[in-house]
Amino acid sequence: AHLLMNSTLSKTLAMVAAAAAVAVALTAAPAEAGGLPPPVWPEAWNATMAKINPRNQDIQWTKFYYDFGNNVSRFDFFNHFYDVKGSWGGLNCSILFVNEQIWFVFPEEQACNLDHPGVKIPTINRWWLADAKYNQTTFYRGMYADEWLLQTDLGLISYWARHDEQHTPLMSQNQSNDPGQTEYFDVLIGPQDQSLFKLPSYCSRKTTSTCG
Repeated sequence: AHLLMNSTLSKTLAMVAAAAAVAVALTAAPAEAGGLPPPVWPEAWNATMAKINPRNQDIQWTKFYYDFGNNVSRFDFFNHFYDVKGSWGGLNCSILFVNEQIWFVFPEEQACNLDHPGVKIPTINRWWLADAKYNQTTFYRGMYADEWLLQTDLGLISYWARHDEQHTPLMSQNQSNDPGQTEYFDVLIGPQDQSLFKLPSYCSRKTTSTCG
């Protein structure tokens, strides 16, 4: 059975929906009095994501790759974080945003599933936080950081980024129907390996499985 990732996928699609209303030509908003303008995601970056569930203290580990300029992103879900040899566990499932499509990719099954065929779905917009309001600047995980609050149809989201020029992502709170938070570790900003966003040849073999 594939690892259930309903909460992570629902959050991903929620971010896409929130960003859809923001024009690509949007630039950073001017700073409010006594505050900071909303953060804009780096154009290309990758990170280790830890989705923390407060109900059972489970942690779901994911590798995330993002390249807005090429309209692609990728989420890799693993069977566990580190094994006794200090390496990632087996790759359970990947979600690829490529060619304005969402693909569920299963390397163990050697098959793929195209989600919502015929519907164009771009990757997450860099400006999905354009309506966020600055809240405070303080320390988070021992780092000088800024917090913004974003009101959505599913509740208030708290978003933290390092107090630096790139607004390096640190944490985003999940929406109210999916309690918990997602921490960003090992953030690397810069060009991404484009081979990561290519569909495997075995995607010619179809499955009805999803990452959730």
